[in-house]
Amino acid sequence: MGNNPFKQRRVNAAFSLTELIIVVVIIAILVSLMSPVAMRMRASSNNLRCISNLHTIGSALLTYAADHDGKTPTAYVMDTTGASVTSFWHQVLVDNGYVPRQVLCCPSYPPYKYPKTGVSIQAYGLRRISSPWENRFDPAFQIGKIASPSRYVLVADSNVPASNTQFYYLDYPGFSWLPNQIDARHNGKANILFGDGHVQSLTRNEIINLGDGWNNYAVHVPAS
Repeated sequence: MGNNPFKQRRVNAAFSLTELIIVVVIIAILVSLMSPVAMRMRASSNNLRCISNLHTIGSALLTYAADHDGKTPTAYVMDTTGASVTSFWHQVLVDNGYVPRQVLCCPSYPPYKYPKTGVSIQAYGLRRISSPWENRFDPAFQIGKIASPSRYVLVADSNVPASNTQFYYLDYPGFSWLPNQIDARHNGKANILFGDGHVQSLTRNEIINLGDGWNNYAVHVPAS
C-alpha cells in the first residue's frame, strides 16, 4: 500500500514538545511584560478617580459653607463631656445630602472604598484647624477668612502612621512628631483640595514649599 497523504499531513501539523515549550515561554514573557503596564494603567485610573472625588468633595464643602455662613463642617464634634465624637465632617456632608459616600475614600490606599452603610474614620483627611499659639481648635474653615485660599490645604490624601490607612483628619502642620499626615501615594504625589476649590497633585517638597508650617513630619511618602 503507498503512503497515506492524509496521515502525513496530520503528522506534520502536530506540535512537537519543543514547540509547545517555546509557545508557553513566549506567553509567559508577554504576561510578564503586560503586568507592569496593567498596574500603571490601574494606578493612573485610580489617581484620576481620586482627583474626581476631591473635586466632588470640594464642591460639597463650598456648597455647605454657602448654606452655613461661609463655614465648612469641623473635622469632628465632641459631646458635652468631651469623651466621645458625635459627628464627623464627611458624615455630616453625606447625611445632609451634599455628597455621595462612595467619593469619601481614595481608591489607591486602604481601605480603598468607603462602606455602603455606617460611619468610618478611614476617609480623606480634612485639615483639623488649630491655633497652636492659643492652644485651641478653631470651629471651622471659613470662606473669606483665609488670606491665600489657593495655597491653603483643606482636604488631602491622608495617612495615619499607626495603621497605614486613610484617616478623616490631618493634624495641624508644624507638629514635631508623626501626626495624621498628608500621604503622597500617587507616584510620589498627594492629591490635595485647596481652600479655593481647586485640586492639585504635589510632591512632599512642593507641599513644604507652600509654607504654613507643613514639614517632613506632616507628609508621608510610601515606600516604592
